Amino acid sequence: MKKDDLLENTSILEAVDNLSSMAELNLEELGHDKGEVDSVLHLQTSHWLDLKNEEKTIKSVKDTFRTVHNYLKYVYKKEGTQLKDKEIQKGVKSIVALAAEAAGKVDQCVKLFKDKKGVSESKEFKDLIDFYEHKILKRFEEVIKSEEDWDDEWSGEADAADIQRRGLKDLETVTKDRDYELFFISKEDGSKFYNKNLIRHIRLVADFDLIIGSLSGDDPFLRIKILQDRMAHEAALFLKREIKGDLDKWIKKAGKFRDNYFVQIFYHSITALLLAANPHNLLIRKVGKGSISYFEDFRKYLRAVLDSIEYEQLIETLAGERDPFFKELLHIVHKLCFFLYMNKPDYSDSFSLLSRVIGREKKKGMVASLSLWNQVLDDHEALHSELKKFPSGPLFKVIDILHGEEVHGFDPYMQDDMPLFLCSLDVGKKEVGLILSAAPLHQKQIDKAVVIGEFLGCMRYAKEEKKKFLLINFQDRTSWKEFARSHALEEFQKNAEVTNCIDVITIPKETDYYAQSDEYLKISSAKEFKKTLLDQVKSGENCGYYFPKEYERESLIKFVNDSIEWIHIRFFGEKEELSRKNRLDYIEIFYNILILKFIKLSEADYVIFSAKDSIDTSAIAAASFYAFMKLLSIGSDWKEDEKELFLNTIFLRAFLIRERTVDNRAMSRGVSMLSVLSGELEMNRTKIVKELKVFGLS
Repeated sequence: MKKDDLLENTSILEAVDNLSSMAELNLEELGHDKGEVDSVLHLQTSHWLDLKNEEKTIKSVKDTFRTVHNYLKYVYKKEGTQLKDKEIQKGVKSIVALAAEAAGKVDQCVKLFKDKKGVSESKEFKDLIDFYEHKILKRFEEVIKSEEDWDDEWSGEADAADIQRRGLKDLETVTKDRDYELFFISKEDGSKFYNKNLIRHIRLVADFDLIIGSLSGDDPFLRIKILQDRMAHEAALFLKREIKGDLDKWIKKAGKFRDNYFVQIFYHSITALLLAANPHNLLIRKVGKGSISYFEDFRKYLRAVLDSIEYEQLIETLAGERDPFFKELLHIVHKLCFFLYMNKPDYSDSFSLLSRVIGREKKKGMVASLSLWNQVLDDHEALHSELKKFPSGPLFKVIDILHGEEVHGFDPYMQDDMPLFLCSLDVGKKEVGLILSAAPLHQKQIDKAVVIGEFLGCMRYAKEEKKKFLLINFQDRTSWKEFARSHALEEFQKNAEVTNCIDVITIPKETDYYAQSDEYLKISSAKEFKKTLLDQVKSGENCGYYFPKEYERESLIKFVNDSIEWIHIRFFGEKEELSRKNRLDYIEIFYNILILKFIKLSEADYVIFSAKDSIDTSAIAAASFYAFMKLLSIGSDWKEDEKELFLNTIFLRAFLIRERTVDNRAMSRGVSMLSVLSGELEMNRTKIVKELKVFGLS
């Protein structure tokens, strides 16, 4: 196969993603109303489908079939001997079966277009099937004995076709980076969530995409390690500055306690921190261990301190009268934990790399909101297209997990998803800090999660300093995957030691109602929609919401009802019928108003935006709220630093931590809501601000 044959198409991973989403098309939901169809599709498809651009859609489908065809050519030519392997045979057969199913679904979808033939009649699809039937099958040494072989290996499963499809859908989940935490977590009985079927399909496509990647130019992720090293160095410098005064006083007394295990472990953590802060240890200046590795050592030693029996004994037995030396030690430990959440990285180099990757030219001066929303969409599309040229970052992160050291649970903080301080905002007369963080939890088993010591230490220091946190949890507590994490956070605030330091509220962003899918898909009546929204909040935990009992329920429900009515009047002109896009925007605006209300009710000094990680849902929520507050308080023109903070919050976490672009669904919803909000503010800013004062929100 020629190099050009590989490069003209998407990767085989992208093709499998596309085929999976084609095969999953819900044709009953699509109907024949093109005005509604896009809002349905953005939740259930990939980039291949655009009903507003029929030519682009048909081309994308044909390109997908061409990619699979080229893949089969590659397997036929390069992996001929491996075609004798029954596992490879099964994998190839499942991909072709998926392509056939996808063609059938797209044929039905194409009926929405004018004068278009079914894709199953296209040259690309026919060539694919012809090559498979006349080349690949002849190379197989034997026909797959589906029923017996699969039943032996996968006892209790339904049938071979379902298993094949599940493997490819699992592969799509991996490449889209959905539910990656399940690779770290076991089921209730201790068994794994992934199986051999998934590993087989990873093996089937990974080598092929590595070849494509090697032909596609410089991989931008090769430069990320240097950027991460510099950010680790800066984080260490920040922490060193914050504790220097306390540490200098304490260290003078530490000599006589040098044999104490607890003191030794803490001293190891400080040594690693100082090495990370030393500029001579930057990777650009040396070969070998760099700041990033020393900072990782610091985090491991600090975790060992916080998990130690000695630490718990100090907290419990010395609660009344602590030895001054150990009292100072605990103060430094807790101060370190607190400022881990106050770290504000310099993302300028990372942002420059991202801009180079997507080919964006830096523009100085003020930027209008509409221009910024369009830039987000353009940047997302450009980054997605660019990253298709390289092996899938999420896929190879999973391979690292499968072939790496023993996994000890899902712990975002220890897995490089560290919290960061975004900015301070004026909320009324109070300055409030915005923090982006993964859920501060460690989870080994799907039904159990515990708060990490770093977060508890942060709260203990906050208690000393009389600071208050509000943690907004966007996980879906009605989901089996996220209930344990949500419950652990909600229960944490009830700990008597931190009661006055933190409030936790849960506002779910993964429910059917939030997506307006399934039973809520056809609710077009504004009256019915408003009632269901109010009922959702009133139902509380049953529908995924959680609010502390300290908040007076009747006044809160009144606020919710008044807000729902006001949004309908102000942003949707009291329309009797609301499209699905209207309803999605409606919910997003309501969520931001609800968040603002809780910030004022809690009188928090800091607000943490949190989901299972800090990458998609929470990052978009934080960026949207930042923009929401800016639009309300200042105006629609953005300074350079404001624009960069907004874009950094959206894109950089996914790019640096998971080596991909941000989730398209979350990003599209955030931008859509901001477009509605800024459009109305352009015309009625003064009136809206006055009306918000009635709610006590301005």
